[in-house]
Amino acid sequence: MKLPLLLSTLLLLAGACGDADGDGASPASTTRTAVTTTSVTTAAPTTTAAMTGTTTPPPPSSAPARPLVATGDGLGVASFGDEAEVAIGAITERLGAPSVDTGWKDPRDPANESLWPGCPGTLARMLQWTDNLSAVFTNWDGDLNQPAGTVETPTFSGYVLWSTTDVETPEGAGPGTTLAELRTLYGDRLFVADQPDDAIGQYVWAMDGTWSPLHRTGGLRGWLLPPEGATGEPRDDWTAGSFTAGVGCGTP
Repeated sequence: MKLPLLLSTLLLLAGACGDADGDGASPASTTRTAVTTTSVTTAAPTTTAAMTGTTTPPPPSSAPARPLVATGDGLGVASFGDEAEVAIGAITERLGAPSVDTGWKDPRDPANESLWPGCPGTLARMLQWTDNLSAVFTNWDGDLNQPAGTVETPTFSGYVLWSTTDVETPEGAGPGTTLAELRTLYGDRLFVADQPDDAIGQYVWAMDGTWSPLHRTGGLRGWLLPPEGATGEPRDDWTAGSFTAGVGCGTP
């Protein structure tokens, strides 16, 4: 049946019922009118993602930031031997812009000797992050027998973690760790000097390496700080004042 014919028939029926009942429409006529309205109302089609074949992509997931981890090979996000600019970018991404950047200098120049005493190579640069971390970059080739040996592209060469940083070793040690804790963590791997270092007047410690006053290569190392007023040889309550690894350009 065509829609116009059905509509006309229903309207005629409604009118007839109204005339038979007089002035007011009966409950039956009201019901028929509602049916009529429902019959001629057509809802617009709804477009859904399933109909169009499109979906809303999930929000991108962000990978957790890689932590700075103090090891004898680097800082977790950068390893010794990495190109300087690559390493600087990785550390800066983690910590933000450094508070100090010396730029590239010749450590052999007497004007720079106070900044990099005994630093190998012919180019050196130091970046510092708010007194927490100093990172050193040089063009030294790493040969202990040839301090003047160089490579074409400078690399990440060393770092110093100060006592205010929260960077730790994989074992959980860091600046402020007591000597007793270092001994528990590293056992026979830990070396503690029996005499203070003449250059800094402090007792030094080393882990998995040897202490060299010039290049300080191999493993982690630093110096020990006594409690206020304490003297004599280091005891268990002395703390690690810093953690360093790689080239030690400059007095920590």
